[in-house]
Amino acid sequence: MKLSAASSLRAGALMLALAGSLGSAQAQDIFETSGTMIGGAQFASYTFEITDAGADYMASLLDYVFPSSFDVLGLAITQGADMLGSIQGSGSFMFSPLETGTYTALVFGDPGGMFDAGSYGVTVTNLSAAAVPEPQTWALLATGLGLVGIAVRRREPMKAVQAG
Repeated sequence: MKLSAASSLRAGALMLALAGSLGSAQAQDIFETSGTMIGGAQFASYTFEITDAGADYMASLLDYVFPSSFDVLGLAITQGADMLGSIQGSGSFMFSPLETGTYTALVFGDPGGMFDAGSYGVTVTNLSAAAVPEPQTWALLATGLGLVGIAVRRREPMKAVQAG
């Protein structure tokens, strides 16, 4: 039994769409924290684990502007004595660690305003974490394959045409 060209094209498009949704990657936060600094310049140190060496990561720093904004706020990501990247003020930067292990997020700030206090947030995200399909995705794939199989099976055989 042969599928028509249009049916083959539709079945192929369905399979590509399903395969694309199964293999897509999503970013995954591996470290997230927030803190407050009160009264003058300070440092805060946080450790986190990198388990996917060579992957692309993004470190983000956000000044919550509560109760007031920082006069100076910065973030540096280090492993031992090596600095992988840093930023001053709210924003993000990318880094690619070459080995797994324990890394440190160093936050330095000098809160300003009449309260001499400020709050911040830090997030480290693995940008290349592979997505794990949810059960509904697998059910949709199985249903689609079943419907394609039923359509192929129910199709009437093509009749031979005699020349002559």
